[in-house]
Amino acid sequence: PYAVTVEALAAPARGTAWRRGMAEPRALHGWASLVRTRHGACEHDVSARRLDLHGRGPRGSALLVHHRAADGTSRAWLGWRLGDASLHATTHLTVEVDAAPASDDAHGGYPVPTALRWTGPELEGEAALKSPQLSIDPVDALPRLVQMLYSLRSRPRRIWAAAEMELRLK
Repeated sequence: PYAVTVEALAAPARGTAWRRGMAEPRALHGWASLVRTRHGACEHDVSARRLDLHGRGPRGSALLVHHRAADGTSRAWLGWRLGDASLHATTHLTVEVDAAPASDDAHGGYPVPTALRWTGPELEGEAALKSPQLSIDPVDALPRLVQMLYSLRSRPRRIWAAAEMELRLK
């Protein structure tokens, strides 16, 4: 089974980012969520796509994880916190994903979502995604031989985009 555990939701964070091609590291500060997923098989055997949508505003924070399995089924998890209250979570959601056509080689030919809408017994919401700000192939960091072997079975892609998210409690 595919399990999601949220270790932190919109926690204050500081760090340094340095990527190949950057002249020097860049200090970062803001908010971060720490999400751990577990499954019994290799990720490319169980996952076709995973979307993590993080939202933080003056009233609280939220995280939506939408997973589409390799067999076409999907499931979602939504966690939210209003102010400093405890974390609420639900898996009773229906999620619709609007995706642009897969034509942009800058993103490895992957369709990048343009919007998400979700509804459940306790809440509903939507998010409009803006154009991607960063797109990488996580396999690039591996040695060439490992890259070649990995590419025979999978084409992973990590894409980050800004989004405007709205969550409404019923």
